[in-house]
Amino acid sequence: MRSLALTLLLGGAAFAQTLTRPPAHVEGALPPYPADGGGRTVTVQLLITIEADGAVSAASRVGPPAPPFDAAAIAAVRTWRFTPAELDGVPSAVRVPFAVTFEPAVAPPEPPPPAEPSPPDAPPPDSLRVVGRRTAPPPAGSTVRAAAPLRATAGAAGDPTVAAQALPAVARPPAGSGALIVWGADADATRILVDGVPVPALYHEGGLRGVLPPALIDAVILTPAAFGPAHGRAVGGLLEVETAPPKPAALHGEVAVDVLDASALVEGRPLPDVALLAAGRFGWLDHTLPALAPDAEALVPASAWRDYAARVAIDHGDAETRLVGFGALDAVDRAGLAIEPGVVPRATVDRAFHRVALHHDRADGPRLTLWYGADRDTRAARFGAIATRLDLRARRGGARIERAAGPLRLGLDVE
Repeated sequence: MRSLALTLLLGGAAFAQTLTRPPAHVEGALPPYPADGGGRTVTVQLLITIEADGAVSAASRVGPPAPPFDAAAIAAVRTWRFTPAELDGVPSAVRVPFAVTFEPAVAPPEPPPPAEPSPPDAPPPDSLRVVGRRTAPPPAGSTVRAAAPLRATAGAAGDPTVAAQALPAVARPPAGSGALIVWGADADATRILVDGVPVPALYHEGGLRGVLPPALIDAVILTPAAFGPAHGRAVGGLLEVETAPPKPAALHGEVAVDVLDASALVEGRPLPDVALLAAGRFGWLDHTLPALAPDAEALVPASAWRDYAARVAIDHGDAETRLVGFGALDAVDRAGLAIEPGVVPRATVDRAFHRVALHHDRADGPRLTLWYGADRDTRAARFGAIATRLDLRARRGGARIERAAGPLRLGLDVE
């Protein structure tokens, strides 16, 4: 009546782990056949979350609707317990596709003649595919943090990237700065990667918000030094942002509004094998800060920021393809404190970057990433009759392929 399905999805994993023991059902009654089931034989496809203590914390339907069997299956499964799955020998939370079949009761057959007792049937073998980050574990000294505890960090306002400023080896930047300072190195010396795609900045101007929607972030990995040959082009630290895997839920959305900005997100699966995500944020600190605290503009730039992200993920069974686009825009017009009578320093910033990336990840094959982007950073300042201007524009692209070959990891990175 039940069938443990074929795939385990690692929840919150930041790098490759080995499944050393799959979960096994140990407690919980099978759901009864619904009274209004109409005598049909129905199989309900579910996706359940088994926590590290073996309890079922969530269950949702992923196949076609089949009332009233859906509700009966979900209600029963949520009361079950399993032996925890183990990744590298450690009990861990996993998401498991699970099938529950309802069959109407039939008249019992005539009892067979007595026979010698047979040994109990062995449980059916399970075929498991672990989907997660398949790159090598980070070197010693790296700090790996899942998004959930980062969101709960005091002062982060629910943004995991803002909480990264509290990680070991990260220095607090000056007030009003969006710099990421690792071990005292210049901010430009630290490389920032989003699923392997380099970005010029992790924060909007002022450092109050990250450039990525919090719902898109799964983990943050900081390597302050001694990162391996798989990553280069940096003399400071390396900060990697891993995006969250697509969720199995149906299409849903959320909207948030506060004194800093307004944001909206739509996410879900219009088809069983297709997952969509779209998010955007509109900052209005350039209007609220002058109205609420006009003197604070000398310390915190009244930035007008925008950012967006979109993702289409297609599950091919033994592989996944993701098309991701994201970007951020900042505009600042900032007046400083008058140092001389009638002379007020003024600075403006017009910064934007855009990225589009195609990721293809096969279970037992190579991992491929192709990306392209455009950057713009214009900064001007004036102090009396003295004016300066810096205008940087660039178009960037790259390709990366990596694969495990026994004890070796082979790869090619072009940028």
